[in-house]
Order: sequence, then C-alpha cells, then structure tokens
Amino acid sequence: MDDEKEKDLEQTNNLSLEEKIAHSFIIPARNPQRVFTMPKGKISEGKQLSEILIEERRSAKF
Repeated sequence: MDDEKEKDLEQTNNLSLEEKIAHSFIIPARNPQRVFTMPKGKISEGKQLSEILIEERRSAKF
C-alpha cells in the first residue's frame, strides 16, 4: 500500500503547474500581481502601526 502512495505522490510531484491546477491539486492566485505592503501611518505614541501590531501579537493582547 505504501508503494502505491509513493508512486501516486511521485506522479503528482512530476506534474506541471497547469496540470496541478487542472486536477485541482492547487488553486491559482486571484491577483498574482498584487504587492503587499506594511501599513503606513503614525499613532499618537510615535510608533509605526507595524511596530504596534508586532508588539501586540508578541504579548497576545488581541
């Protein structure tokens, strides 16, 4: 049974991107040209929004 799984996995890995999409193994991006950026702006404390978000996530206050 393991040999069959390994064979199937190997065949899947050898597929091209288009074939993987056609077989629904992967889903293509809706907007692949989008460039993600960090939030801009200042808060009254004088810190960047990204710095405040990182601090909140580290302290688990959210």
